[in-house]
Amino acid sequence: MNGTLGSLAEAESPDPPATKSIDMRRRHSQIGFANSLHFVTTATSVRGLWFTDGAFCQQILESFEFHRGSNGIVCLGYVLMPDHFHALLYQAEEGTAVSDCIAGFKKFTSRFLKPKNYLDSTLWSLHFDDVPIPGFKAALKRIEYLHENPVRAGLVGKVDDFRWSSARFYETGEEGVVEIRKPWE
Repeated sequence: MNGTLGSLAEAESPDPPATKSIDMRRRHSQIGFANSLHFVTTATSVRGLWFTDGAFCQQILESFEFHRGSNGIVCLGYVLMPDHFHALLYQAEEGTAVSDCIAGFKKFTSRFLKPKNYLDSTLWSLHFDDVPIPGFKAALKRIEYLHENPVRAGLVGKVDDFRWSSARFYETGEEGVVEIRKPWE
């Protein structure tokens, strides 16, 4: 993979390029800039408790890991909540890698994985949100946000108690299903 995360900490500049400083959501983004960070969110089509079964959550994250790796994307953090998924992703080369990763992940999981109590519903909403992240400090804030999500939702008392998140990797070094790279490495 071309590009490194090592320069991310130094990449914080007072005047980032206009294309990267826009803090607005892009629906189902089709293009990404080289060496760009993306905070991606996709929600289920119907709000509910889709992702509560451990075996099902494991399959969802295995599918994400496959599509992440197949598209050359680096994951800096993630959380799989009962009805949505957040990930902070790094794209080294210009192109559609993030969009292709999320589209492939959603297509596969919609087709082959569905909880029994939602068989009549489409798994994911049609679009996903892709927020460009301007640099290192903003990336750290997003990682903290997604790790705190299960605590704010009342699912656990501490961030590293939630199994379907990268928080354990950051807190204890315990590796999970999805390969994680810390932004300062």
